[in-house]
Amino acid sequence: MNGEQNARILDRIDHEAVQIYFDVYNTGTTKQHNVPADVRLLQGRIAQFHFKNGDKYLDDDKATFEPIAAAIREAGYQGWIVLETSSPSQNAVADAKRNGDYTRSLLA
Repeated sequence: MNGEQNARILDRIDHEAVQIYFDVYNTGTTKQHNVPADVRLLQGRIAQFHFKNGDKYLDDDKATFEPIAAAIREAGYQGWIVLETSSPSQNAVADAKRNGDYTRSLLA
C-alpha cells in the first residue's frame, strides 16, 4: 500500500496504538511507491522502519537510501530501524557492520 492508503486505514482506526511498520524496500523497490513522500505523509504514524536491499549492501544504492533517510530525519523519527540485509561477501559480521555503519551515517 502507498502512504495515502495507509493514512486512510489509520484514520479509520483512529487510535494512537496502531501505527505502520514501514518496509522501504518492498514499498519502494518492489511496489515503486515514492518512499520519501510516504514517510512525510505518515509522519508520527510510523512505529518502525525496515531496511533491506535485496542481495546488495545498503550503500550500493545511496540514491535510494539518502532521500529516504532525509525524510526520516525531517519527520523527527527516533525509533528503531530493523536491518534485514544479506551478506554479499559471505562474512556476515563484517557485512552487518557495514550496513549498520551506513545506516547510522544516514541518520546522524
